[in-house]
Amino acid sequence: MATGTGNLPNPGMSFSPFEILTAEEQNNLVENIESLATGTGVGDGAIDTTQLADASVTSDKLDFMTLTLSSKSITSNATGTGVNGIVIPGLASSITIPNGVNRVKLTLSGDAMYNTAANGYVQVIVWDGAVGTSQVMATSFQSAVAAQNTSLSRTTIVSVSSGASKTYNVSIGNAGASGTGTLVASATSPTFFIIESA
Repeated sequence: MATGTGNLPNPGMSFSPFEILTAEEQNNLVENIESLATGTGVGDGAIDTTQLADASVTSDKLDFMTLTLSSKSITSNATGTGVNGIVIPGLASSITIPNGVNRVKLTLSGDAMYNTAANGYVQVIVWDGAVGTSQVMATSFQSAVAAQNTSLSRTTIVSVSSGASKTYNVSIGNAGASGTGTLVASATSPTFFIIESA
């Protein structure tokens, strides 16, 4: 029987050597064979990717609306200063937009961000291309006291050209103010940058 859920109409059939099968048993065997031929008898998880030929799954069989194009994370703090900030290498994401996809969803999520100085700003920006070029998403926070923090959770949807190659960079800065912008991350609480089709 196939692994997974299993949809054979007559599962668990077994016979002894030289046993004469009844008409009903033979019919049940035929039902099982027909269900395998049509695919209805193949259990969930019975076929893994090693059994598929290269390029056998075409784009019309994929649900691009839920497809994750890139998922990056960092597990240690990132710091920066300046209006545009400093690029965070671990969150840089280069992707090729699949055919048929015209929008992507960008999500930044992290435990906390803060500025080291009282009344200083921390600013996290997502760029379409190099830092300082085309800004597509940003979030900022002013620390009333040194190291006062806030959580990082920001999502936006942007238009893209199907088939295009894109590189999205994330920067951390202080919006040109005093102190140092800090994005908090650790092994147990990473900061994520996820790109999905939308």
